[in-house]
Amino acid sequence: MFIPKYKNVSDKIYQEIISNTSYTESVIPTEEELCNQFNVSRTTIRNALELLANQNLLIRTKGKGYIINDTKEDILTTQVTLGLYEAKNKDGKIITSEVISKNIISCSPFLSHKLKVEEGTLLYHLTRLRYIDGKKYSITENYIPLTYFPAINNHDFSRGSLWNYMKENGYHPKIVEQTIEIRTSLEIERFYLSIEQETPVMVIENIATSTESDKPIDLSIIITNAYKSKLHFTNNIL
Repeated sequence: MFIPKYKNVSDKIYQEIISNTSYTESVIPTEEELCNQFNVSRTTIRNALELLANQNLLIRTKGKGYIINDTKEDILTTQVTLGLYEAKNKDGKIITSEVISKNIISCSPFLSHKLKVEEGTLLYHLTRLRYIDGKKYSITENYIPLTYFPAINNHDFSRGSLWNYMKENGYHPKIVEQTIEIRTSLEIERFYLSIEQETPVMVIENIATSTESDKPIDLSIIITNAYKSKLHFTNNIL
């Protein structure tokens, strides 16, 4: 059976991607480099790369050419009682965090509506850059009423889990409302996530109550590379 040359080349590129024998970074070599590597024409290389892109194995970007579409991280979209730290540790992955900022703020009308507290209520505002297995994953913001955790500003959240801290202080959080959107990235988000201007971001807004209280104890906003994430829906209705 006749197999087009570009198909053979695409298979070879795919094998090198999954075996990590040649392409140790996310960026695929240039068309010229691939032409020399496989001793084929530029047209053949372009057809091979387009085939891999159509199979969602590569992503075409402006300025960098094609990049490898790495394994995407699951985002659970059901009532969740595990934070990112616990969920990914359960999967055998290492979660680390860099604290970008932490401060005490006065509750705005927007946050008042989300957290069901009065305007002016003191909130703990935490912003972190989060990593999975050493790779940048998300910018995560948390807004937490100080009423529940008066000493939270003294804790170092570059280590450990926010939700573990909550549990240790008498509240077991659970996500009860989740909003997800895809939008263009902001300059500050591109800076922290190291993504290109054309890369969209996925924004996940979670409201968590606890088993001890029906009122929200945490509003989290997670911003991540949309190309690196996938939604995982679970229907608990039998």
